[in-house]
Amino acid sequence: MWIFKDGYYKIEIENVEIKVSTKLIDENLITYDTWLNQTHSDKIYIIENIENIPKGNLDGDGIILKVKNLKARVKTADCYPVIILDIKNQIGGIFHIGWRGSYLRILEKAIKIFLNKFNSKNLIVIFGPGICSNCYEVKENLFSYFPREYFKYKNGKLFLDLLTYNLDILKSYGINDIILPFSCTYENPILYSYRRGESSRIYTILEIK
Repeated sequence: MWIFKDGYYKIEIENVEIKVSTKLIDENLITYDTWLNQTHSDKIYIIENIENIPKGNLDGDGIILKVKNLKARVKTADCYPVIILDIKNQIGGIFHIGWRGSYLRILEKAIKIFLNKFNSKNLIVIFGPGICSNCYEVKENLFSYFPREYFKYKNGKLFLDLLTYNLDILKSYGINDIILPFSCTYENPILYSYRRGESSRIYTILEIK
């Protein structure tokens, strides 16, 4: 489960560490080895050796690591950081998922890579903080992208439930070992939120040790 320590929200599962930064952390002190130019896409990079590390100049929204002692990072500020773990085979993936990535089903694409390329079993999926369905107000043009059951009206405003949409994708693949977000970014004052007009970002970092 998520714990709060030293200004981070953290999860440690065997030899895997996941850290989510807060406003209590100086961004200049956060270290990582690989990251992407996030584009709200379904592009995923697979790193199986130290020689092909993408560093910020590749467009995409997911990294799968089959390398130890390498820190992979995504940045968010209402979108969800999502981590997929295959503990037995020492493989982990980290993904940036907003409404466009959800529509493109990047999470499903990632699951298929784990199942088909790595023959993974007993996957664990961890959701970091993102904007919840009570706060994610959208326009009716998104009716073209998602089934109506993921929308609700409240006080004359329309809201979208991206978390449940992605959870249903996982359940369709029989994945039930899921850790849910510890907070809504919009509701939690120590997390950055784009919807609150903040320009800084949350850093989520995955490392297999």
